[in-house]
Amino acid sequence: MNNNGEENTHRHKKTRTKFRIMIVEDELIVAQNLENQLQKLGYEVPAVVNSGKEAILKAAKIKPHLVLMDIKLSGSIDGIDAADQIHTRFHIPVVYLTAYADEETLQRAKATDPFGYILKPFELKKLHSTIEIALYKHQMEMKLKESELRFRTLADSSPVGIFQTDAKGDCIYVNRRWCEIAGLSPKQAMGSAWTKAIHPEDRDTISRAWYTMTQSGGELEFEQEFRLQTPAGKTTWVFGHAAALKSKSRERIGYIGTITDISVRKKLEDELLTSKKLEAIGILAGGIAHDFNNLLSVIMGTISIVKEDANITEGQYELLESVERASAQASELAQKLITFSKGGWLNRKKINAQQILEEVIQDRFANSEAAEKIKVNIPHNLLPVDGDENKLKQVFVNLLLNAVEAGGVEKGITITAKNIEILEENAQSPLKKGQYAKITIEDKGSGIPEEFLGNIFDPYFTTKEKSSKKGLGLGMTICYSIIRKHGGHIAAKSEEGKGTAVNVYLPAFSTPKDAPVTDETDGSPKTETTTPRVLLMDDDPVVQDVTGQMLKRLGYEVEIFNEGLQAIKAYKKAMESNNPFDVALLDLINKQGMGGRETLGELLKLDPQVKAVAISGFSNDTEINMLKREGFTAVLFKPYKMADIEQVLRT
Repeated sequence: MNNNGEENTHRHKKTRTKFRIMIVEDELIVAQNLENQLQKLGYEVPAVVNSGKEAILKAAKIKPHLVLMDIKLSGSIDGIDAADQIHTRFHIPVVYLTAYADEETLQRAKATDPFGYILKPFELKKLHSTIEIALYKHQMEMKLKESELRFRTLADSSPVGIFQTDAKGDCIYVNRRWCEIAGLSPKQAMGSAWTKAIHPEDRDTISRAWYTMTQSGGELEFEQEFRLQTPAGKTTWVFGHAAALKSKSRERIGYIGTITDISVRKKLEDELLTSKKLEAIGILAGGIAHDFNNLLSVIMGTISIVKEDANITEGQYELLESVERASAQASELAQKLITFSKGGWLNRKKINAQQILEEVIQDRFANSEAAEKIKVNIPHNLLPVDGDENKLKQVFVNLLLNAVEAGGVEKGITITAKNIEILEENAQSPLKKGQYAKITIEDKGSGIPEEFLGNIFDPYFTTKEKSSKKGLGLGMTICYSIIRKHGGHIAAKSEEGKGTAVNVYLPAFSTPKDAPVTDETDGSPKTETTTPRVLLMDDDPVVQDVTGQMLKRLGYEVEIFNEGLQAIKAYKKAMESNNPFDVALLDLINKQGMGGRETLGELLKLDPQVKAVAISGFSNDTEINMLKREGFTAVLFKPYKMADIEQVLRT
């Protein structure tokens, strides 16, 4: 070796890591020469062995950086078999040493993926370069494997599905999360089979969007919301995003993308849409019901007046009673519309959910086979709920009737409950922070088709046969309004042919919300007058006319006003002139000005003993209690007839 070579070798020894190379050679002289040359090049030789079996044992023990392996070794394990085991088991690179070899041996050697060949007799320069290339190649392969391992670990632990396709769009990789959402194994997703996971109704849309991306030359990305469907039929909404994967030369070699489960978001969007839709329809329904009740009041009031006429025949009287009965049925429909519109006023108190459920079953289903099939399984520690007993009974009656009519009686209906706590408000929950009682009513009946499940709370939506007895389609809508009014939530899960489960979330009782109840008067007028005086406030001229006529026929003197300010002014003037009103009839809703509640508030300031009767279109015990707390002495419910007015005013 010349001086320059020695200097280079010397410099090489000082600046690089000392790699350990094991020699496997059965010719002693060749092995010794090779060891000397390696040491001169700055490598460490931890072992020299002469058989394949010993090489495997030694490699397992000392873990060299590289093995120089003679292809031709005596013994049961030749150099090729030994190299294959060392590389496969210990990930140690192997460079073959050979003087000659037949074609079959060379093919066997190639199959073991060697890191190089050194021909005997070898030159020092060739030996050095082959070893360095092999070490570098091994380092790069290890880094690549580490990178691949990091990618796969990251991909498999990712909360989003990841997929990769070739340039044709055939799948070549999917991660664990993608498989969970699609319900396919990696093998089942390969090639074009992954497209089978797309919901049949979305395939055309996704196919067009994917085609648009592939034809854009990589300029456009794929961004779509669509559904995946597992072989078992489970549907999941996802947001899919994909982009072209390019080589260093900017050649498009495939596509890589993700799918994110957005089912919760879609469910909340649907619930928000339902809520806004019901709110809008509720406002409309409330307005219609108010006007409808006014018309019914005119009809029923007029009938009351005509029935008092002594000149009508018996046949005419019967016809009037038929109209009156029909009007009463129409009034029930108006009540349902008002309940849907407002959810009703709530008479909140501490309620034992199990007790009211058992009362509902006893009162409504006691004489039917359904009573024996309804199983109530509620834990003793279920929190009491903060709600209106009558309203909640109405909800549970509707839900149980639906379960019975769905065929739940045959296979049984179960009612379960548990306590839950919302620790903090978030976008994924419609409930506010706090404790709730979750009550589930589940049947094993016919179930609800998936395409109808999102409509079950819509007004007049029903899968039942419409008739005069059932199937009006307002039951679930009213349930929704009442539960939302309570600050709770109602949701349904169903599978066609397997049954339906309705979950009701009600806020737990914390502190009583009782308000002081105004003492009721004995109904006696404050001033004795020959003719009792009535102040009537209503904004509908026809209602004013008919109600005024009924009051006069009942022996009252009537003054009529359109809105609250007029009524207050007249009431004050009557007091000052020592000719006060005995009672004020105040319609709660007024489109022209101040309504009944606000008017009463001002009248109480003028006269704390004012006798005021609320005229309301909402009829139930809760409404009466609420209005009495506000200071009304009685409630006249629309639509009303003369007998109703008489009963209220003489009570």
